[in-house]
Amino acid sequence: YTRIPGAMLQPRDGRYEIRVTNELEEALFVDRLQLVAIDHPVHVEVHPREGLFAPPVPEFQLFAAAEIRPPVRVIDHAGRDVLERLRYLDRHFVDGLPLERIRGYAKKHALTLDLGRSEPGAPVLLLLTGWTAYAFSSDNIAAHQAGLTLVPPSLQVRDPAGQWTTVVPEVGIPVGRPQTVSVDLTGKFLSDSREVRIITTMRIYWDQLRV
Repeated sequence: YTRIPGAMLQPRDGRYEIRVTNELEEALFVDRLQLVAIDHPVHVEVHPREGLFAPPVPEFQLFAAAEIRPPVRVIDHAGRDVLERLRYLDRHFVDGLPLERIRGYAKKHALTLDLGRSEPGAPVLLLLTGWTAYAFSSDNIAAHQAGLTLVPPSLQVRDPAGQWTTVVPEVGIPVGRPQTVSVDLTGKFLSDSREVRIITTMRIYWDQLRV
């Protein structure tokens, strides 16, 4: 699923033209293509459940988002405040990841977000925009021989004792440049804390985080 903002889809000679390209050295077999048009108020953004997931792949789902804002604070794995890098979609990614020597792999690292106040039970949607520096097949073989594991990004919240607990085993891997991954956090919080953290061993470079 890929979201195309309305401003990006403009008619040419009265018709819409969309091209699907494959930039990787692999065969692409297309079974079905479908364009879904969503009519919505101008102050509301509509996002599909995007991203790459391990099977079983989640069913198609749409999220309507309003009152969108950045988190209150974002701290990277090194303890740096990186909120300003994540405030806008401007290709100023959170970098400096603890990279492994094999392409596509990094040491396990976390990005910790303070989402700010929300009413208990209120809908909360996290919009994560970024891109992934992938490992190729030969890299995965080398990583296996080196004892490295590719851990897709998961999301944790604090439990009543203040301990981190995984509530979303896979948030999805951004496969476009960039792509927005939608994470529904409604009913996921285990305490009054609105801190969450994203953990992975992949080289995922986040550009913008919004809630």
